Amino acid sequence: MKTLYNLIGEDFKNVLDANPFIEKLDDLEIENNINFLKEVDCSYEQMKNIIIFNPWLFNRSYDELNKLKNKLISIGITNLNITFDTQPLLLNKEIFEIDDFINEQIKKGLEINEIADIIDSGCVEW
Repeated sequence: MKTLYNLIGEDFKNVLDANPFIEKLDDLEIENNINFLKEVDCSYEQMKNIIIFNPWLFNRSYDELNKLKNKLISIGITNLNITFDTQPLLLNKEIFEIDDFINEQIKKGLEINEIADIIDSGCVEW
């Protein structure tokens, strides 16, 4: 919890109010999700923004986040730090939601790189 407090400071109370589940997590679970953000090259400021705008990120396990990361990379989205900073709620998506969106777009005739651009640009209404 201290790691989270040190990262977001004065916004800590607002984050806990928005997602009380965080208080039930142990320090390792919190640190794992913060480390995930570091692993996708998020800067301190990006991590802070992501956590403040998406405190539900901590409802996801590190493994779930990694699966999401791998899925996004597999379709060509590589600057995940920017993608997650501009679309922090994308971190809450399940793989099947991404797959469903991709399949819908393929049926419309789009190529995978076009679909990746749509997801990356945040023009998706999930």
